[in-house]
Amino acid sequence: MLKKEVNKVRLTSYFLEAFAVSIFIIMILFYLTIVDHVSSAGQSLENGLIAGPLFLEINGILSSISNLSLANLVLSLVTILLFLILSVYLLRTFVRLQGEALIDHLTGLYNRRFFTSTLKKEILRAKRFKHHLSIILLDIDHFKMYNDKYGHRMGDKVLKSISKILEENIRKIDTVFRYGGEEFAIIVPETRFDEVSLLAERIRYNVEVGSKRIRGIKHPVTISLGVATYKKEFKITKMVDSADQLLYEAKSAGRNVVKKAYFGS
Repeated sequence: MLKKEVNKVRLTSYFLEAFAVSIFIIMILFYLTIVDHVSSAGQSLENGLIAGPLFLEINGILSSISNLSLANLVLSLVTILLFLILSVYLLRTFVRLQGEALIDHLTGLYNRRFFTSTLKKEILRAKRFKHHLSIILLDIDHFKMYNDKYGHRMGDKVLKSISKILEENIRKIDTVFRYGGEEFAIIVPETRFDEVSLLAERIRYNVEVGSKRIRGIKHPVTISLGVATYKKEFKITKMVDSADQLLYEAKSAGRNVVKKAYFGS
Protein backbone atom coordinates (compact mmCIF):
# COMPACT_ATOMS: atom_id res chain seq x y z
CA MET A 1 0.00 0.00 0.00
CA LEU A 2 2.80 2.36 0.86
CA LYS A 3 4.50 1.49 -2.40
CA LYS A 4 1.37 2.50 -4.30
CA GLU A 5 1.28 5.86 -2.53
CA VAL A 6 4.97 6.44 -3.23
CA ASN A 7 4.42 5.53 -6.88
CA LYS A 8 1.63 8.10 -7.08
CA VAL A 9 3.99 10.75 -5.76
CA ARG A 10 6.62 9.74 -8.30
CA LEU A 11 4.07 9.92 -11.12
CA THR A 12 3.16 13.41 -9.96
CA SER A 13 6.83 14.32 -10.05
CA TYR A 14 7.15 12.98 -13.60
CA PHE A 15 4.03 14.92 -14.63
CA LEU A 16 5.45 18.17 -13.27
CA GLU A 17 8.72 17.57 -15.07
CA ALA A 18 6.87 16.89 -18.34
CA PHE A 19 4.70 19.97 -17.77
CA ALA A 20 7.74 22.17 -17.21
CA VAL A 21 9.45 20.84 -20.34
CA SER A 22 6.27 21.43 -22.37
CA ILE A 23 6.02 25.02 -21.18
CA PHE A 24 9.71 25.44 -21.99
CA ILE A 25 9.15 24.27 -25.57
CA ILE A 26 6.03 26.42 -25.98
CA MET A 27 7.89 29.53 -24.82
CA ILE A 28 10.69 28.88 -27.30
CA LEU A 29 8.20 28.41 -30.16
CA PHE A 30 6.37 31.55 -29.07
CA TYR A 31 9.57 33.56 -29.09
CA LEU A 32 10.62 32.20 -32.49
CA THR A 33 7.20 33.11 -33.89
CA ILE A 34 7.48 36.66 -32.60
CA VAL A 35 11.02 36.98 -33.94
CA ASP A 36 9.80 35.75 -37.31
CA HIS A 37 7.00 38.33 -37.42
CA VAL A 38 9.31 41.10 -36.29
CA SER A 39 11.83 40.13 -38.95
CA SER A 40 9.10 40.17 -41.61
CA ALA A 41 7.97 43.61 -40.51
CA GLY A 42 11.56 44.84 -40.41
CA GLN A 43 12.09 43.54 -43.93
CA SER A 44 9.06 45.51 -45.09
CA LEU A 45 10.55 48.66 -43.57
CA GLU A 46 13.87 48.06 -45.28
CA ASN A 47 12.13 47.60 -48.64
CA GLY A 48 10.86 51.16 -48.39
CA LEU A 49 7.22 50.40 -47.88
CA ILE A 50 7.30 52.81 -44.96
CA ALA A 51 9.57 55.87 -44.83
CA GLY A 52 10.24 59.04 -42.91
CA PRO A 53 9.54 59.66 -39.21
CA LEU A 54 6.96 56.89 -39.23
CA PHE A 55 9.71 54.46 -40.29
CA LEU A 56 11.86 55.39 -37.31
CA GLU A 57 8.93 55.13 -34.91
CA ILE A 58 7.78 51.72 -36.16
CA ASN A 59 11.35 50.43 -36.24
CA GLY A 60 11.80 51.45 -32.61
CA ILE A 61 8.57 49.75 -31.62
CA LEU A 62 9.61 46.51 -33.36
CA SER A 63 12.98 46.57 -31.63
CA SER A 64 11.27 47.08 -28.29
CA ILE A 65 8.91 44.16 -28.95
CA SER A 66 11.83 41.92 -29.88
CA ASN A 67 13.80 42.86 -26.77
CA LEU A 68 10.71 42.58 -24.56
CA SER A 69 9.91 39.11 -25.93
CA LEU A 70 13.44 37.94 -25.27
CA ALA A 71 13.33 39.32 -21.73
CA ASN A 72 9.99 37.64 -21.07
CA LEU A 73 11.29 34.38 -22.47
CA VAL A 74 14.35 34.41 -20.25
CA LEU A 75 12.26 35.34 -17.21
CA SER A 76 9.72 32.60 -17.94
CA LEU A 77 12.41 29.96 -18.47
CA VAL A 78 14.14 30.88 -15.21
CA THR A 79 10.80 30.74 -13.35
CA ILE A 80 9.95 27.35 -14.84
CA LEU A 81 13.40 26.01 -14.04
CA LEU A 82 13.14 27.13 -10.42
CA PHE A 83 9.64 25.66 -10.17
CA LEU A 84 10.88 22.36 -11.60
CA ILE A 85 13.85 22.14 -9.23
CA LEU A 86 11.75 23.03 -6.18
CA SER A 87 8.87 20.67 -6.99
CA VAL A 88 11.12 17.69 -7.69
CA TYR A 89 13.14 18.37 -4.54
CA LEU A 90 10.01 18.58 -2.38
CA LEU A 91 8.51 15.43 -3.87
CA ARG A 92 11.67 13.40 -3.45
CA THR A 93 12.06 14.67 0.10
CA PHE A 94 8.47 13.62 0.80
CA VAL A 95 9.08 10.13 -0.59
CA ARG A 96 12.27 9.74 1.45
CA LEU A 97 10.73 10.97 4.70
CA GLN A 98 7.61 8.87 4.28
CA GLY A 99 9.73 5.80 3.64
CA GLU A 100 11.90 6.49 6.69
CA ALA A 101 8.83 6.94 8.89
CA LEU A 102 7.11 3.71 7.85
CA ILE A 103 9.91 1.27 6.99
CA ASP A 104 12.19 -0.61 9.35
CA HIS A 105 15.76 0.23 8.38
CA LEU A 106 17.30 -3.12 9.32
CA THR A 107 14.94 -5.48 7.54
CA GLY A 108 13.37 -3.20 4.94
CA LEU A 109 9.91 -4.32 6.07
CA TYR A 110 7.10 -2.00 7.06
CA ASN A 111 7.15 -1.09 10.74
CA ARG A 112 4.56 -1.27 13.52
CA ARG A 113 3.29 2.23 12.82
CA PHE A 114 2.31 1.27 9.31
CA PHE A 115 0.84 -2.00 10.60
CA THR A 116 -1.81 -0.07 12.52
CA SER A 117 -2.81 2.18 9.63
CA THR A 118 -2.87 -0.76 7.21
CA LEU A 119 -5.03 -2.85 9.55
CA LYS A 120 -7.54 0.01 9.84
CA LYS A 121 -7.87 0.16 6.05
CA GLU A 122 -8.19 -3.61 5.72
CA ILE A 123 -10.89 -3.68 8.41
CA LEU A 124 -12.92 -1.14 6.44
CA ARG A 125 -12.56 -3.25 3.30
CA ALA A 126 -13.46 -6.47 5.14
CA LYS A 127 -16.61 -4.87 6.57
CA ARG A 128 -17.65 -3.44 3.22
CA PHE A 129 -17.17 -6.62 1.18
CA LYS A 130 -17.87 -9.07 4.06
CA HIS A 131 -14.50 -10.77 3.70
CA HIS A 132 -12.40 -12.67 6.19
CA LEU A 133 -9.43 -10.86 7.70
CA SER A 134 -6.55 -12.54 9.51
CA ILE A 135 -3.55 -11.50 11.55
CA ILE A 136 -0.48 -13.70 11.92
CA LEU A 137 1.91 -12.81 14.74
CA LEU A 138 5.17 -14.73 14.80
CA ASP A 139 8.26 -14.70 16.95
CA ILE A 140 11.76 -16.10 16.41
CA ASP A 141 12.36 -18.85 18.94
CA HIS A 142 15.26 -18.34 21.36
CA PHE A 143 16.38 -15.22 19.52
CA LYS A 144 18.30 -13.93 22.55
CA MET A 145 20.58 -16.94 22.19
CA TYR A 146 21.79 -15.77 18.77
CA ASN A 147 22.75 -12.38 20.18
CA ASP A 148 24.41 -13.83 23.25
CA LYS A 149 26.19 -16.72 21.54
CA TYR A 150 27.09 -15.26 18.16
CA GLY A 151 26.90 -11.49 18.73
CA HIS A 152 24.47 -8.77 17.64
CA ARG A 153 25.70 -8.82 14.05
CA MET A 154 24.57 -12.41 13.75
CA GLY A 155 21.27 -11.46 15.39
CA ASP A 156 20.77 -8.77 12.74
CA LYS A 157 21.69 -11.29 10.05
CA VAL A 158 19.03 -13.68 11.33
CA LEU A 159 16.41 -10.92 11.33
CA LYS A 160 17.25 -9.97 7.74
CA SER A 161 17.18 -13.60 6.58
CA ILE A 162 13.84 -14.33 8.22
CA SER A 163 12.40 -11.12 6.79
CA LYS A 164 13.40 -12.18 3.28
CA ILE A 165 11.87 -15.64 3.74
CA LEU A 166 8.63 -14.09 4.95
CA GLU A 167 8.44 -11.78 1.94
CA GLU A 168 9.04 -14.71 -0.40
CA ASN A 169 6.19 -16.75 1.11
CA ILE A 170 3.33 -14.26 1.22
CA ARG A 171 1.01 -13.25 -1.58
CA LYS A 172 0.76 -9.83 -3.23
CA ILE A 173 -2.34 -8.93 -1.24
CA ASP A 174 -0.66 -9.82 2.08
CA THR A 175 1.58 -7.41 3.98
CA VAL A 176 4.40 -8.33 6.36
CA PHE A 177 5.71 -6.05 9.11
CA ARG A 178 8.47 -6.03 11.67
CA TYR A 179 6.26 -5.69 14.69
CA GLY A 180 9.04 -5.18 17.23
CA GLY A 181 12.32 -6.82 18.18
CA GLU A 182 12.24 -10.41 16.89
CA GLU A 183 8.47 -10.32 16.37
CA PHE A 184 6.76 -10.00 12.99
CA ALA A 185 3.16 -9.52 11.86
CA ILE A 186 1.36 -10.42 8.66
CA ILE A 187 -2.02 -9.05 7.59
CA VAL A 188 -3.87 -11.56 5.42
CA PRO A 189 -7.07 -10.22 3.79
CA GLU A 190 -9.77 -11.99 1.79
CA THR A 191 -8.67 -15.49 2.84
CA ARG A 192 -10.58 -18.30 4.54
CA PHE A 193 -9.42 -19.74 7.85
CA ASP A 194 -8.19 -23.02 6.38
CA GLU A 195 -6.15 -21.21 3.72
CA VAL A 196 -4.57 -18.91 6.29
CA SER A 197 -3.70 -21.93 8.41
CA LEU A 198 -1.93 -23.53 5.44
CA LEU A 199 -0.10 -20.27 4.77
CA ALA A 200 1.13 -20.10 8.36
CA GLU A 201 2.32 -23.73 8.27
CA ARG A 202 4.12 -23.12 5.00
CA ILE A 203 5.87 -20.07 6.46
CA ARG A 204 6.90 -22.02 9.57
CA TYR A 205 8.33 -24.85 7.48
CA ASN A 206 10.13 -22.60 4.98
CA VAL A 207 11.73 -20.55 7.75
CA GLU A 208 13.09 -23.69 9.39
CA VAL A 209 14.41 -25.06 6.09
CA GLY A 210 15.54 -21.76 4.59
CA SER A 211 17.41 -20.65 7.70
CA LYS A 212 19.84 -23.53 7.25
CA ARG A 213 21.50 -21.38 4.58
CA ILE A 214 22.50 -18.75 7.14
CA ARG A 215 26.24 -19.02 7.54
CA GLY A 216 27.68 -19.24 11.02
CA ILE A 217 24.66 -20.90 12.65
CA LYS A 218 24.79 -24.61 13.37
CA HIS A 219 21.08 -25.14 14.03
CA PRO A 220 18.09 -23.99 11.94
CA VAL A 221 16.10 -20.98 13.10
CA THR A 222 12.49 -21.73 14.06
CA ILE A 223 9.47 -19.54 14.67
CA SER A 224 6.23 -19.77 16.63
CA LEU A 225 3.04 -18.39 15.13
CA GLY A 226 -0.39 -17.27 16.32
CA VAL A 227 -3.15 -16.96 13.70
CA ALA A 228 -6.42 -15.13 14.38
CA THR A 229 -9.06 -15.08 11.64
CA TYR A 230 -12.12 -12.84 11.90
CA LYS A 231 -15.33 -12.69 9.90
CA LYS A 232 -17.04 -9.98 11.94
CA GLU A 233 -16.50 -7.84 15.04
CA PHE A 234 -13.37 -6.33 13.53
CA LYS A 235 -11.67 -4.40 16.30
CA ILE A 236 -7.95 -3.69 16.15
CA THR A 237 -7.23 -4.28 19.83
CA LYS A 238 -9.26 -7.48 19.99
CA MET A 239 -7.73 -8.91 16.81
CA VAL A 240 -4.16 -8.17 17.87
CA ASP A 241 -4.73 -9.47 21.41
CA SER A 242 -6.20 -12.71 20.03
CA ALA A 243 -3.22 -13.31 17.74
CA ASP A 244 -0.83 -12.43 20.56
CA GLN A 245 -2.52 -14.89 22.92
CA LEU A 246 -2.28 -17.62 20.28
CA LEU A 247 1.41 -16.82 19.82
CA TYR A 248 1.91 -17.20 23.57
CA GLU A 249 0.18 -20.60 23.41
CA ALA A 250 2.46 -21.65 20.55
CA LYS A 251 5.52 -20.83 22.63
CA SER A 252 4.09 -22.61 25.64
CA ALA A 253 3.44 -25.68 23.50
CA GLY A 254 7.15 -26.11 22.79
CA ARG A 255 7.75 -23.54 20.03
CA ASN A 256 8.09 -24.10 16.28
CA VAL A 257 4.33 -24.62 16.04
CA VAL A 258 1.26 -22.77 14.78
CA LYS A 259 -1.69 -22.01 17.04
CA LYS A 260 -4.80 -20.75 15.30
CA ALA A 261 -8.39 -19.76 16.03
CA TYR A 262 -11.43 -18.68 14.03
CA PHE A 263 -13.64 -15.88 15.33
CA GLY A 264 -16.41 -15.89 12.78
CA SER A 265 -19.50 -17.14 14.52
